Amino acid sequence: MPYSLIFKEISSKISQKYMYLITAYYQQLREMKISREGFSKKLRMIVGDNHLLKTTITAPQRLTHTAMKMEPVTGGC
Repeated sequence: MPYSLIFKEISSKISQKYMYLITAYYQQLREMKISREGFSKKLRMIVGDNHLLKTTITAPQRLTHTAMKMEPVTGGC
């Protein structure tokens, strides 16, 4: 699951202060100042394993249900 989707899902469940920390750590990951493993550990410490697990399980399900409700776009005149 992409980090952007995880961030979107957890942002409403944690304080703005913690979201700021996660964003700062993510920037360090992008700048290769910390490893992916290091970032994951920090994310797990802040959010907690239970919330991350719930997010990674329920977010894709919601996306699938949303996509199923959308009508297909057909080309034509």
